[in-house]
Amino acid sequence: MARAGSSRIRDAGLAPRGRALHDWAAARMGALRSAASSLGSRPLAGLTVAFCLQVTPETSVLVLEAMGLGARAVACAGNPHTTSDAIAAHLAASGATVHAWAGQGAREFAACARRAGPRIVGGTEETTTGVRRMRALFARHEARYPIIAVNDARTKATFDNAYGTGQSAVDALMRSCGLLVASRAAVVAGYGPVGRGVAARLGGLGAR
Repeated sequence: MARAGSSRIRDAGLAPRGRALHDWAAARMGALRSAASSLGSRPLAGLTVAFCLQVTPETSVLVLEAMGLGARAVACAGNPHTTSDAIAAHLAASGATVHAWAGQGAREFAACARRAGPRIVGGTEETTTGVRRMRALFARHEARYPIIAVNDARTKATFDNAYGTGQSAVDALMRSCGLLVASRAAVVAGYGPVGRGVAARLGGLGAR
């Protein structure tokens, strides 16, 4: 772990590699870039936006678009096992404050999340697990600020769950098991948006 300005990352020298990864992702994320450009000139000026999420090429596009809208960006890992050290270095070099590196221990992970910002006025949550925990906090009157349940958005189920999770789940299965899916019998437990997406991807690859 090294310091780069106010950031704590693995290796600042990985920034050029991170920029290449970011640029590749940005070229394929036209919807996000179009949405950001439609918001006008620097509507987030004077605000700090903290991102606690997977530090990957795709999420770096989101962070830098927010910075382009005027926000000061602070990023920490939502999962220490998926952090790209190259992306963390690129974000730090681009002016974001980053507290993330691959393989963080539990204490480091929690400490970096706390550094993301002490004064929070609102938040968003995109996962089913997170939304359940969020609603439990509200039910106990323990929530300290409002939270938007992004997980409940129609586009989350229609696109992210059905296509994104559907494809990534099957891809992970094939890569981890060295598996040829075609002609195999597949059982999908659960048939919500994610289950339907997984079943569709398996069927498209020739599974029964």
